[in-house]
Amino acid sequence: MSHFFADLLFDGERWAASQYFHVDEGGMFRNIPAALVNPQIKSNSVHLGVVIPGFINCHSHSFQRAMAGLGERITGSHSNDSFWTWREQMYRLAHWFQPKDLRVITDWLYLEMLESGYTSVGEFHYLHKKSSGQSYHDPCEMAQQIIDSARESQIRLCLLPAFYQKAAINQELHPRQFPFGMNTLSEYQKYHQILSKRIPPGFNLGVAIHSIRAVEQTQLKEFSLEYGMQSLPIHIHIAEQTAEVEESLQCYGKRPVEFLLDNIEVNSLWTLVHATHITPEERKGLAQSRASVGICPITEANLGDGIFPMKDFLSDDGNIAVGSDSHIRIDPFEELRWIEYSQRYQSGNRACLSNEKTPSPGQLLASKTYQGGQQSLMLNTGFLKDGFFADFLVLDKEHPSMLRLNPATLWDEIVFAGSRELVQSVYTGGKQIVYEGRHSLRNEKLESLRKLFRSPDFPSL
Repeated sequence: MSHFFADLLFDGERWAASQYFHVDEGGMFRNIPAALVNPQIKSNSVHLGVVIPGFINCHSHSFQRAMAGLGERITGSHSNDSFWTWREQMYRLAHWFQPKDLRVITDWLYLEMLESGYTSVGEFHYLHKKSSGQSYHDPCEMAQQIIDSARESQIRLCLLPAFYQKAAINQELHPRQFPFGMNTLSEYQKYHQILSKRIPPGFNLGVAIHSIRAVEQTQLKEFSLEYGMQSLPIHIHIAEQTAEVEESLQCYGKRPVEFLLDNIEVNSLWTLVHATHITPEERKGLAQSRASVGICPITEANLGDGIFPMKDFLSDDGNIAVGSDSHIRIDPFEELRWIEYSQRYQSGNRACLSNEKTPSPGQLLASKTYQGGQQSLMLNTGFLKDGFFADFLVLDKEHPSMLRLNPATLWDEIVFAGSRELVQSVYTGGKQIVYEGRHSLRNEKLESLRKLFRSPDFPSL
């Protein structure tokens, strides 16, 4: 059992000063009431300064970290670059990956996440097979690389293997999508069953549907019924691009979120990633369902996806979580900042995401994404309260945005005047893994990444 003292601690909902706590043998946070703080506890406690829960990254495609910064130019004969031209470059990269390459990229990515303040991640994994579409000798070989990487880096993982059956509604997979494909729900079920026996304690295994475009309508319903009964996290990409909305209207006569809400029992198990292009009716129905919306502001800006109606959704008491998706940049503080800034761009107003109860937009966003992230991944994280994993960050008290230490303004100073450089130390399960902003494995993993990026066969996108 380890004892700690925080000058200032945010428990996921509110700040408290001069807090003692301990971490038990299972890595769980236990508050120590003031009446029980004796001289021995005081003398044995590690002094931490300012402590907040680790951030929860609800949506990650780890292999895409390898193309950060490489998909920014107009390519070939395309006169307009867009999400769809970027996607073609992503397909070329996916065809190149071998298991050993995925391990190198994911190792580095998860270290970056921890150093920036994410202590848990939802890995939306669809890079299942060889470029030919054939399974590896171990059908879960690629997923195993992700599990092993998370275990070594000590980030907390919710693995979300994706069912990816079609290229688009009623269209067979194109060869460039062969590494993603699973032909039937039965194939997916066998794959998921194998993985269920490989998930370490403290991790979680959910399920994912790539999109309503990528799965047959009847199998979408069967999938949601089976895994909904098992109370697993269920994730899906939806309504990210207007072309996706148009395709759904043409084929189903309904918009994507409308179609899902009308045909599937969407509830708090679900996370709808992006949900960018929705009507007021869809927005209200989504909020009433109690599902989470997985917002990925940096990626959504980078890909030109559009802006989610966050102000209205939060007014509907909707649930949100935050993700770094394609990993063009890893910074949870920046993700929160851009959620607010996107609303300012649209409305011309400031402090858009605040209310009378929580006048600080920084604190409202932090609280909402801790709550929504915990619901999205079901990892028992996001709160520094009894019974939750002791996954937390120690912030740099000497950073200019931290000097006042005024709880009324601190989250706004952190979100709008700070960034990932605020993260001084990171603990998962009460064990320190980041020291002075650097993971203990940084040098080793950076060298492996350097060799991979400079290898002569690395694809030119």
